[in-house]
Amino acid sequence: MKRPGNLFNRLSIHYRLLFSYSLTFLIALTVGILMLYSMVRTTLEQNIENELKNSTNTILGMVKTAIDASIQNHLRGIAETNHNIVQYFYNQSQKGLISQEQAKQMATRILLTQTIGQNGYIYCIDHNGIIQVHPETKLIGTDLSENSFIQTQKVKKEGYMEYNWANPGEKTQRSKALYMSYFKPWDWIISVSSYRGEFNALLRVEDFRENILSLTFGKTGYPYIMNSKGLLIVHPKLQGTNIYESIDDNGRMFIKEICEKKNGKIIYPWKNPDERIARKKLVIFNYIPELDWIIASSSYLNEFYSPLTTIGYSAALTIFIMLILIIPITWLISSRLAKPLQEMINVFESGVKADFSNQPDVQWGGAMNQVAENYNRFIDKLQKTGQELQNSEERFRSIFENSVEGIFQISPQGECIAANPAMATMLGYDTPDNLVEKLTDMKTQLFKDPSKMREIVENLKERDALKGYQIQFIRKDTHTIWVSLNAKAYKSKSNKILYIEGFLSDITEQKKSEQALKLSYEKLENRVEERTRELSNWVKELEQRDARSALLRDMSEMIQVCHTADEIFQVLHQYIIKFFPDSSGQLFIFNHELNHLKPLMCWGDLTDTHPIFNDDCWALRRDKPYLMDKSHSHLPCSHMEDSKINLSICIPMISQGDILGMFHLRFYNQKSPLPTNLQPASAQRIATRIAQHIALALVNINLRESLKLQSIQDPLTGLYNRRFLNDSMTREFSRMARHRYSIGMIMIDVDHFKHFNDNHGHECGDAVLQGLGHFLKKNTRAEDIVCRYGGEEFAIMLIDTTLDSAIQKAQTICDGVREGLEVRYKTTSFKITISLGVAVCPLHAPKLEECLTMADQALYQAKTAGRDQVIEFRAATT
Repeated sequence: MKRPGNLFNRLSIHYRLLFSYSLTFLIALTVGILMLYSMVRTTLEQNIENELKNSTNTILGMVKTAIDASIQNHLRGIAETNHNIVQYFYNQSQKGLISQEQAKQMATRILLTQTIGQNGYIYCIDHNGIIQVHPETKLIGTDLSENSFIQTQKVKKEGYMEYNWANPGEKTQRSKALYMSYFKPWDWIISVSSYRGEFNALLRVEDFRENILSLTFGKTGYPYIMNSKGLLIVHPKLQGTNIYESIDDNGRMFIKEICEKKNGKIIYPWKNPDERIARKKLVIFNYIPELDWIIASSSYLNEFYSPLTTIGYSAALTIFIMLILIIPITWLISSRLAKPLQEMINVFESGVKADFSNQPDVQWGGAMNQVAENYNRFIDKLQKTGQELQNSEERFRSIFENSVEGIFQISPQGECIAANPAMATMLGYDTPDNLVEKLTDMKTQLFKDPSKMREIVENLKERDALKGYQIQFIRKDTHTIWVSLNAKAYKSKSNKILYIEGFLSDITEQKKSEQALKLSYEKLENRVEERTRELSNWVKELEQRDARSALLRDMSEMIQVCHTADEIFQVLHQYIIKFFPDSSGQLFIFNHELNHLKPLMCWGDLTDTHPIFNDDCWALRRDKPYLMDKSHSHLPCSHMEDSKINLSICIPMISQGDILGMFHLRFYNQKSPLPTNLQPASAQRIATRIAQHIALALVNINLRESLKLQSIQDPLTGLYNRRFLNDSMTREFSRMARHRYSIGMIMIDVDHFKHFNDNHGHECGDAVLQGLGHFLKKNTRAEDIVCRYGGEEFAIMLIDTTLDSAIQKAQTICDGVREGLEVRYKTTSFKITISLGVAVCPLHAPKLEECLTMADQALYQAKTAGRDQVIEFRAATT
C-alpha cells in the first residue's frame, strides 16, 4: 500500500495545482465563510439588542419628556396665576382699599379653594420654613424645616422640584411634583404640589401612539406599552387587552415575569396560532413609575438571523460546485465572493467608526444581497433614530434661541463662553457670536461695579447657586441697565468652579417704577413738610404782633385741635367777637353739587340763611379779598342788600385753587365802624389770616374724615367694612349692657356666587355685590350697621331688637332679594338669592363676637339645607 504523499507526488503538476488550488480555495472559502458567519452573527446580535434598547429608551424618553413637560408647565401656570392673585390683593392693600390682613385673608381663601390633580393643594411657607397658608389649619405656624424638600424650597424659593413623600398612614413613599413662586412683600413661597401619578390625565396617549407603532424590528417585531397589571396601553392589535397570565410554550408566565422585573430583557419561546413550531422571541423593556407603564420592544430572533441561514446554504452550495467545476469555477466564485466580502468588511469597519455613509451594493444577488439589504435597512433605521434625536436636540436649541430671558455660560474669570439672542439684544450686541467674541472680560466690560463679579464668584463657591441677584450692567452703547441674575456654578471634584450658567432678566423698567414711587413718596412728604412749615411760619408771624396777634395765635391753636367743623365754628364765633366786637358776618361753605355757597354760621345782626352764587360777590369773581368802604365809594356786593352797611370785607377761602367757602364781615357804625386803632387794611389782613386758618383747618378735617371713611368703608359696595363692624361691636356692647337691650346679628352669603365669577367674569360678580349692598343699605334702619364682612358675605347688626324682630327682618330681606332685586350687568339682568343666619345677644351668646360666630354657623346650616332661606342659630343637642 502506497502512502498518499507518494501518490500526490506522482500526479502531474496540472493536477497537483488543480488539487492544491481547489483544496486551498475550499479551505480558505470554508474558513472565510465561517469567519463571516461568526462576524455577521456577532454584529447582528449586538445591533439587534442595541436597536431594541435604543428604541425602548427612545420611547421611554419620549413619554417621560411629555410627562415632565406637561406636569411642569401645568404647575407653573397655576403657581404664576396664584402669584398674580396674591399680587392683586397686595396692591389693593397698598392703595388703602383694604387692610393688609384682609388682603392676606382674601388671597388665602382663593388659594385654598383650589385642588391640584386629585389630592394636591396649594400651601405657603416663609423663608424660615414656617407654614403661612395650608388646607389643614392646625398646621399653620408649624416649622417644617426638618424636611429636606422644605430646606430646598427655602434656598430656591422659585422653580420646579420633585421629592418623595408619604402621607401619615402610608407605608410607601410616592413621587411628588412641586412648583413654587416667591411673593417677597409677604415673604410667601407659594407652593403648588401634587403626586406625579395624579397628572396622568395631562398625558394623551394619542399624541405619540402612531409614532410608537410606526417602529418595527425585523419582519414582525414591534413595540408595545402595558401597565404592571398586564393591561396593554399601546399595541398593534391587542390594545386594551390584559395579557398578565399569558404562558409561553414552556409553561412560563413571561408577562408576569416582565411585570415583576419592570426593567431588563427576556427571551422566551412563542408560537403564533398559525405556526407549527415555537420561535424564540427577544423583549427589552423599561419602566415608568409615574404612569405605572412598561415600555417594551420585541422581535423574533430568527427574523434577524435569517441572513445567517442564507449565508450557510450559499456556502455549502459553493463548496459543492467547486468540487465539480474545480479551478476555473473556484477562481470565478472566489473572485465573485471576495469583492462583496471585502466591501462588507469595509462597511462593518466604517460602521464601527460611526460612519454609515458607506453602504453595501444591493445588486450582488444571493445571500450577500440579503445581508446587504438587511444591513442597509438596519442602518436606515439607525439613521432615522439618530435624526429624531437630532430633531429633539434642535427643539431644545430652539427654546434656548427663542427664550425671552438672557441665557449664558461664562468662565469664572469673566469670559463669555455662550449666550442666546435675548442676552445679546439685552446687552446691545447684534448677535450672540458677536457678544461672545467681544465680551472677553465681563468684570471690566459689563459690570458697572467690577467688584460685583468677584462677589458673585465668591457666593457661588459657597452656595453653588444665586437667585434674584440684582446688579447694574453697562450695555455696548454705554447705557446702564438693571438686571436680575439667576446663576449656578458647575464644579470639579476638587470644588473648583469650571463654568457658570444662568439667566438674566432686564428689570430696568421695574427699577424706574420703584424710583418713581420713591420720588412720589418724597414729594408727598415734602408737601406735608411744606404745609407744616407754612402753618409754623404763620404761627411765628402771629407771635411777633401785638395783642391781636396773640389772640390770633390762641384762635389758631384752638382751631388746630378741633376734630369737627362744628368745633371750628364754635371757636370762630368765640374769637370773632373779640377781634371785631361790633361786627356782623357769615361763614359760607361751597356746595359743589348745587354750585353755590351756603351760610353755615352767622353772628351779629345777620340771620339770613339764603345761599349766594359766585357772581353775587366781587371777591369770588376775582378770587381774592374784597374791601367795600362806603367812605371811598366802593361798589357793594349784590348779596349785601342792607344800605346801612358802611364797611364790609369778603375773603374767599381757597385751597390748591379750589374755593372752599367765603368769610364775610360787615360794619354799620358810620363814625367808627372798626375798633380803635384798627385800619380797614389791617382788618382785611386779620380777616384774611382768620379765613386762611379756617380754610386750612377745614381741609385737614376733610382729609382726616376722608381717610377715616376709607379705613372703615368697603370701596366696592360703599358699606362699612369688617374693621368698622369689630369697632362697633365693642362700642355697642357697652351700650347694650348699660341700657339693657338686645342686639341681633345677621350673617348673609350670596348663593352660587362663584357661578357669576366663573361664567361672566369678576366684573359681573362685583355688580352682584354692589346691587346687594345697595339693597341692604336701603332696607335697614339708620341705627342698624350694615357691612361687607368679606368676599360675598355681609353682616347686619340690629340695635335694640328682639329675636322675633331679627328673624322677621332677615326673612323680609331674603324675600325682597329673591323677588325684588334685579342685578344688571352690561345688557343682561340677573336674579339672585341669599342665605341668612340669625343669632341674638345675649340670648344666644353673652358677647357680640360669639353671637356673630353663631350667626355664621346658622348661615352654614342655611346653605347646607338648600340655600335661599333664614336659619336661627340652635345649639347642637346630644
